Amino acid sequence: MYLNGRSITTTTSFVNDGTLRLQGIETVSWTVNDTDSGAWEYAGRNIAEAITIKDFGATDYFNLVINDTNTNKAIFSSASALDVNGALTLSSGTFTAPTGSFTVSGNWVNNGGTFNAGTGTVTFDGTTIISGSSITTFNNITITGTLTGHVTNINVSGNWTNNGTFVNNSGTVTFIDNNQTSVISGSTTFFNFTSTTAGKQITFTAGTTQTIAGTLTLTGASGNLIILRSSVSASQWSINAQGSKSVSFVDVKDSNNINASEIAAADSKDSGNNTNWNLVDHFTITGTSGQTAGTSNQLTITAIDGAGGISVSFTGDKALIFSGGNSIGSFTPTATDKNGAAIDFGTATTVTFTNGVATAGGSMVLYKAETAAITVSYGASSTAAALSVTVSRDAADKLLFIQQPSDTLFGSTIVPAITIQISDQFGNAVVSDNATNVSMAIGTSPGIGELSGTAVNTASAGTATFSNLRISFPGAGYTLTASSIGLTSAISGAFNITGSALDPAAAALADSQLSTADFLRLLLPDATQLGLYQASSFVPAGPVYLYRPLTSADISAFDRFILRASDYRLFNGVLDYTGSEDLAEFFRLFI
Repeated sequence: MYLNGRSITTTTSFVNDGTLRLQGIETVSWTVNDTDSGAWEYAGRNIAEAITIKDFGATDYFNLVINDTNTNKAIFSSASALDVNGALTLSSGTFTAPTGSFTVSGNWVNNGGTFNAGTGTVTFDGTTIISGSSITTFNNITITGTLTGHVTNINVSGNWTNNGTFVNNSGTVTFIDNNQTSVISGSTTFFNFTSTTAGKQITFTAGTTQTIAGTLTLTGASGNLIILRSSVSASQWSINAQGSKSVSFVDVKDSNNINASEIAAADSKDSGNNTNWNLVDHFTITGTSGQTAGTSNQLTITAIDGAGGISVSFTGDKALIFSGGNSIGSFTPTATDKNGAAIDFGTATTVTFTNGVATAGGSMVLYKAETAAITVSYGASSTAAALSVTVSRDAADKLLFIQQPSDTLFGSTIVPAITIQISDQFGNAVVSDNATNVSMAIGTSPGIGELSGTAVNTASAGTATFSNLRISFPGAGYTLTASSIGLTSAISGAFNITGSALDPAAAALADSQLSTADFLRLLLPDATQLGLYQASSFVPAGPVYLYRPLTSADISAFDRFILRASDYRLFNGVLDYTGSEDLAEFFRLFI
């Protein structure tokens, strides 16, 4: 029935099994309104005016519909407490909540209307589902029955009181309006819990638990944080954030995160008495600015929150990652954990914090002589300014091969030049040493080779260089030993001396002279190359080598192989044949 501006009066009760449609300015009078069936639909009269809906006492309506489709829309309101025993539907137009009690027992449907929440409270005391194409913003919500949230979102600017059952419907509850504090009473399981209103304060009733099954989103702004508080100072409220978390620019106090996953809040303030929150913006590290390699440096690590104060809730065992020092050889920088065990840098190290400060654990040992920039990190929080530590070498302790000997043709100089470093026990060079003498000798010898060249050298800037060493006989697996008084010797890696040789003592040679082929095979004990030149048709494949330096005494040894000693002479390093035999036309030997 559509009144369309006409009034109706009766002295009996009104029974409504359909829809009573009216503009809202009509006079309607009867003793008792029907509150268990039917609907009242307020449609307006194409005038932008304020219309007060009818008041029928303790329970006003069963279903109430605001549906002003006119061009000029009215604003509907209730002058007193309002009780809707069925559903409230906002189809079009604006409805302002009463300042007093407003109770809805059925569904709340908003398909395009506007709800002015004002400062009042909507109490859901029946079985209610919030639905519709439009999002509703409430001031205060009180649940005494069963409320199923909107599948997408509902906004709350004031308080949330749950004395019944809330079914989150996988939707979001968003707390808005930084002009008032939202007090959350009772324990609720939200799906998504969101507040992105800078400066908003949300107060949680002490002892309650708010469970967030979906995403927790709390985002304030620099200098205008979202404030999270307990209703009783120093008495914790609990949060169980089970899903993802996006939390920044918050000020938290008296909160116990009972979920195993820590809540990390960037750029946030720690106002104390928080459990399982990471409110650390960065760390500071203090310690000794200089230390000797291998010694301990006790560090103090302080957690600083986003407001620049100590994050006092950062308490208990925390797994930190230390970095900044370099390894040398097999020695890696370490920091001690809470049990005193040395843990390598780069590996989680459990350190105990008390009120944001750790002094136990974190005892650091560095081995490489350098200036190290020491940092520490925990999750997304790290050191704002590294601790600069200058590490000096320990005392001279041992020799190290810096340049190992390489495979070399026998009799040739070993290149690159072999270098020996005077080092502390960890391998740091003693660069100030310009006096230590280092001796080189064959360690392991697979043959009869002899070492020649300068085998004793004096260190310069902590390094002794051997640039003209030779080994006279081929073999696989030679080693060299470097030694110096008072220092631990060093043994080189294995290397090979290449080439082939024939020991004259094993050669089946004629007593009087050598054939051309035998001569080319003959190697006297030397490491000096002997060039062979020929004036006739025979061309050797390459140079001939001696085991040891050729002397005048060696010339007499030639007598049993190559004519007479008197036919040879040494002149400026050239061995000349001076006899009259035919061999004089074939050979000149150069040392």
